[in-house]
Amino acid sequence: MKRAADRSTALDSWDRWFGRMAMAACCIALGVGIGIWSATPSNTRFAGLIENAEALGMVQSGAEGRSGDYSFFVNRRYLWVVRHSTGQAQFYHVPETESSEQPLTKSRVYEIDKTTFPVDQVEFSVSERNLELYLWVTNPTTGKVRFLRARRDGGFDESPVIDPASEF
Repeated sequence: MKRAADRSTALDSWDRWFGRMAMAACCIALGVGIGIWSATPSNTRFAGLIENAEALGMVQSGAEGRSGDYSFFVNRRYLWVVRHSTGQAQFYHVPETESSEQPLTKSRVYEIDKTTFPVDQVEFSVSERNLELYLWVTNPTTGKVRFLRARRDGGFDESPVIDPASEF
């Protein structure tokens, strides 16, 4: 009788252990599924734009350099589009819902200061701070830097020209 009781206790503990492991596996699978579902590109407007731009050779993925006239800087629901030949930039924002009531919003076209940042010498990069994208305009020849942020009204907040090269 003692063996049967020991065996049933062992089976009960095995069932509890197996149940906990199965529950943990289900929770992990659910978490992975939610993560994959939420990571799918809800900004299909950007995805199509970037794929078309890459197919046309207007943008080159990676840090090897650019192959076209445009650069696209995408992060979450934001997009900076820069046209190198004219020194212009524009900011796009995809709303949280993709309903037709809230269309894609875009800023006015920003003209780069061509005296401080000549078109043939300027480089662009993007950084994120507090979920806002900053477009950095740099001139590696002179060492001058400026950053800008798009406002909700379609305008831009721009920093004064920073000249860290004069510090050295």
